[in-house]
Amino acid sequence: MDYDQDLINQLSNEIDNGKEAIDFHNKLERLLKNQDFIDVIYNGYCTDGALRLVTLLKADSTTEATRANVISKLDAISLFQEYLRVQLVLGNSARRTVQESQATLDELRGEA
Repeated sequence: MDYDQDLINQLSNEIDNGKEAIDFHNKLERLLKNQDFIDVIYNGYCTDGALRLVTLLKADSTTEATRANVISKLDAISLFQEYLRVQLVLGNSARRTVQESQATLDELRGEA
């Protein structure tokens, strides 16, 4: 009986944590669809800004110090984009985990 209660508690915690991750994921999805975000961040920063930096990187007059600074900025853009992708993956994973945990919890409680 203690095993079942421990499992129920664990599943309940997974569901609660997963719901928080899903809420964050939903917020991110709304943000990524927001036209202001698309214009300012995606098109402005991630695309146009990156192209401007690459152009600067390739300019003959660019010093090594400037090149290092430009590469650092390009890395920052890349890390930001990777962060967004990872958060979307984590949110999708949380959604599946919540569904599976809820189904198992319902089964344990005899609600299946």
